[in-house]
Amino acid sequence: MDKPEWWDWPFDCDNVHLVDRMALRHFNEADLRDMIEHAVAWRPGEIATRFSIYARYDEVHWKMVVEPDPRAQVVAVVTAYTVEALP
Repeated sequence: MDKPEWWDWPFDCDNVHLVDRMALRHFNEADLRDMIEHAVAWRPGEIATRFSIYARYDEVHWKMVVEPDPRAQVVAVVTAYTVEALP
């Protein structure tokens, strides 16, 4: 998989929305980082500044929404959720 330039920036997993979703969807930051590390695809998101990352984790397909910040060179993870299939 070709990765965008921001892929090697630090991923920030510390926003309230994401933390709430982790509890609700039964995954933690270590799981999320593993999903990102083993991603199979990424695509531009519906919002111009965001991207979708796709992975398979524990036999389940996941989509993570991220927002790179070029000035800070950090990638904020907005949310993560299961999907029916990978792109």
